[in-house]
Amino acid sequence: MRHERSFLYKTPSTLLLLTLMCAGGHPSRADIIGDANSAFKLQGFVSLVAGKFYGGDGVPNPSTTTFAQGTKIPCPCFVSNWANAGVYSENRLTLRPDSIGGLQADYNFDAKNSFSAQATSRGSIMTPAVQWFYFAHQITAHWDVHAGRQRIPLFYYSSSQDVGVSYPWVVPPEEVYGYEATNYNGLSTSYKSSWQGIASRLEAYTGFEYIHNSPYTGLIDNWQQTSVRWKNILGSAWTLNKDFWTLHVNYLTAQVNWSGQPTTFLQRLNAYGAALNMDFDSVFMTSEYGKFIRNNYQVIGNPFNNSGYTELEPTYSVTGGARWKSFTPTITYAKFLDHYTYQQPQSTIPVFPNGGWKLALRYDIDDASDVKFQYDTHQDLGEQFYTTGSGKLVRISYDRVF
Repeated sequence: MRHERSFLYKTPSTLLLLTLMCAGGHPSRADIIGDANSAFKLQGFVSLVAGKFYGGDGVPNPSTTTFAQGTKIPCPCFVSNWANAGVYSENRLTLRPDSIGGLQADYNFDAKNSFSAQATSRGSIMTPAVQWFYFAHQITAHWDVHAGRQRIPLFYYSSSQDVGVSYPWVVPPEEVYGYEATNYNGLSTSYKSSWQGIASRLEAYTGFEYIHNSPYTGLIDNWQQTSVRWKNILGSAWTLNKDFWTLHVNYLTAQVNWSGQPTTFLQRLNAYGAALNMDFDSVFMTSEYGKFIRNNYQVIGNPFNNSGYTELEPTYSVTGGARWKSFTPTITYAKFLDHYTYQQPQSTIPVFPNGGWKLALRYDIDDASDVKFQYDTHQDLGEQFYTTGSGKLVRISYDRVF
């Protein structure tokens, strides 16, 4: 789409530093990256997001609400970033849940070999974290390989989901972009080609990921310390584009270990999804569908059931939008459906289904920056276990790349 950014973003930073750089008197692009022919380049991005959640209801007694117990966050509340514990509490104006900054360094050793590194700092975590750190080698004009820390290409906006200028919302729909792992350490290869005017990029990857004291599991379970490990990751993603349409499909399988107290889960994860986007310049549509299937084949320390169970997590979002001068209004509906299926005794339990509408308005200041306003209505459909409550969220953001 018109506002997509294909460049990578990555090097250690803090949110404060990026705020100062983008607020005024920041170095120009030439100051940051040096000569256009230089082998070394530095670039970055920042999003400052202020939001307030209000009108919350639907949370049962906290003594029966695992979510509230585990996070020590008063609910009703709104989770805008599951992977990084971005949470808006009721009636509190805050910058922390969605604000983020990052820098990327790229170095070209020669025409075929390069290195990239990125780090970000988030308002919800603040401690800088390395997102990408990899070497790339171009085998032919069509085929390349990467080795190191990279982004898992589970969704259409995965590679740019931290970069506000690359999409029309304040952040991508949390119902879809909301899982415990977003990066992996390993190898990937991609092949780019074209046939009958259809541009194709096919990617395959393998590796692992380890997250100490996972923010995701800290949100949903009453564990003091929980580590998440994705082992034996095997995945692929295929993107096709011609004229006004883009199709993205993906598949991933991995062995997952959630290790905490008092419970440890051993899972076989299978995930797949698809995105279909159509862009006619003045109007456009984006849509995504994904499904996580977690076979919890061994559950240690679970007081409710030790025989294991299967968790199904289908999710989808549909967005329609228009462009008029520098304005881009959009309307989105997104939903996350989650339920457990037990074998002994045989039963199916809805756990944390939720969804809602999102109205967003983007105004492009220039090619490198924008401001956005977004209004969300969130409906919590959960019957037991995990629940955040229903309510409304208002956010305004400033995004910039440099």
